[in-house]
Amino acid sequence: MYLDSNLPTNVSTNQDIVLVINSNETLLWESAVRVRVLPEVLSATLSVRIQLWGYAAQLTRQSKSIGIISGTGLVPPVFT
Repeated sequence: MYLDSNLPTNVSTNQDIVLVINSNETLLWESAVRVRVLPEVLSATLSVRIQLWGYAAQLTRQSKSIGIISGTGLVPPVFT
């Protein structure tokens, strides 16, 4: 299980979203994070701009290997 803050939590008052992924059918490539300093951009104010970036790619062999579960069935039960 992975928790990710990029999934929406405000779909409705009582709904959540769950992604189910077969990781054997999904490939993920990530590059190393790169850093560069650009002193020319803000030279009038004696400031520098620092950039961090990287590349990522995902390939899924079967579209059925990723599923979305949503709806009111994910509401936690209330015991009285």
